Amino acid sequence: MKFIRINSQRLSDKAATYSLIGTAAILIISGILSFISTQHFLDNDGLVEHTYQVIDAGRTVLSDVKDAETGQRGYLLTGDALYLNPYYTGIRRITLDVKTLKQLTVSDPAQQERVNVIAGLISEKESELGGTIAVRRKLGLPEALRIVKSNRGQVLMEQIRSNLAEMQDEEHAHLEIRTKDAERSAIRIRVILISCFLVAIGLVAVSAAFVSYYLDQRRKAEREIRLINRDLESRVEDRTRLLEETNKELEAFSYSVSHDLRAPLRHISGFAELLEKRSSGLLDESGLRYVSTIRSSAQHAGNLVDDLLTFSRMGRTELRRSSVDLNRLIDEVRSDMAIDLDQRDIEWRIQQLPPAEGDASMMRLVFQNLIGNSIKYTKNREHALIEIGSEPGAAENIFFIRDNGVGFDMRYVDKLFGVFQRLHRSEEFDGTGIGLANVRRIIIRHGGRTWAQGEVDKGATVYFSLPVNKLPNKE
Repeated sequence: MKFIRINSQRLSDKAATYSLIGTAAILIISGILSFISTQHFLDNDGLVEHTYQVIDAGRTVLSDVKDAETGQRGYLLTGDALYLNPYYTGIRRITLDVKTLKQLTVSDPAQQERVNVIAGLISEKESELGGTIAVRRKLGLPEALRIVKSNRGQVLMEQIRSNLAEMQDEEHAHLEIRTKDAERSAIRIRVILISCFLVAIGLVAVSAAFVSYYLDQRRKAEREIRLINRDLESRVEDRTRLLEETNKELEAFSYSVSHDLRAPLRHISGFAELLEKRSSGLLDESGLRYVSTIRSSAQHAGNLVDDLLTFSRMGRTELRRSSVDLNRLIDEVRSDMAIDLDQRDIEWRIQQLPPAEGDASMMRLVFQNLIGNSIKYTKNREHALIEIGSEPGAAENIFFIRDNGVGFDMRYVDKLFGVFQRLHRSEEFDGTGIGLANVRRIIIRHGGRTWAQGEVDKGATVYFSLPVNKLPNKE
């Protein structure tokens, strides 16, 4: 039964896949056809609109000529200059309107030829009108009427009307063809849209069937998942409880071992010192070197144990929350370390830091480790530079300590905050490799993050963040 159910599931998945592919293909084809038809319709509609513009432009040109002629006749009959206003207005508009007509017909050579002929006739008509007005003004009405009776102006007007009428007839023929094309395009668009609508209805029906099937399968899967989750939650609770107990045992073991090792190491160091004092005359150079090595090794082991105890306490010590003035804390740490600087040339660049919420003693330990590291890793620099600053943010403030010391290789940055992890040889720089691990543990307990950037022989920058006026409720 299980095998049959799996096979049917695979067949259903294939059917759903093919259905989706078919749906996508139909929608893409429908979209392309709709786009092409719509574009063709818009093109035809644009041509129809353009035809109307040409027709209106021709009518406007004829109207301008009539206005100019009307003004001329009124002046000839009355001699009153007021009748010349329509004449001047018509003459001014004729030039612009003929130019517009030329621009509208630029893609039609036959119409362009007609426009050129009309422009020439209008130019002659303007000369005829202007000439009669000048004769009327200088020689009087009888002489002007004699020129008018020659019918030259009427002939020019008829030629202008005839050519404009031919243009109008041509444009009306274009209009009829383009209107029919636009109607056919509109019909095509309607057919395509109706077809797409019907296809969409069919696809919705098919999709609804698949959705119904998958919803049923999902409900079954959710029931199974709920049963599995109940079992997993129970297992997780058991594992979490076991892990917490194991961590407590490990911390207790670490604390106990570290604490119990301190006394033997002090004894070794103390007896080695006594041996060196009382038997220095009996031991040769090699023996004295051996005793010195025992003492330094015991002291180093003691430091390791002390740091390990501190690291262990960081996980068990309760946080005493308060507002911490980091600027004053940094001044105190620098003051404590000043005696060990041995007249070194160190340039300090310290920004004004915002206050932080946290445990003051733990934050002091953070800056002791970070400032101590910067001092230690710049000891080979003639001019050491140590910079302390912050980058305020809405949810958290980011703090950094930057130096121009030996730096480190970013390939090993993941080891930087580990316990007993060292990126430099102990012969070059002393230390136990727990300082940055303590820093990370403290900052994590305060709800923040730690990270670092560096480059070999070009310095390093250690960053940590603290929430803004907010501490986690659970440690």
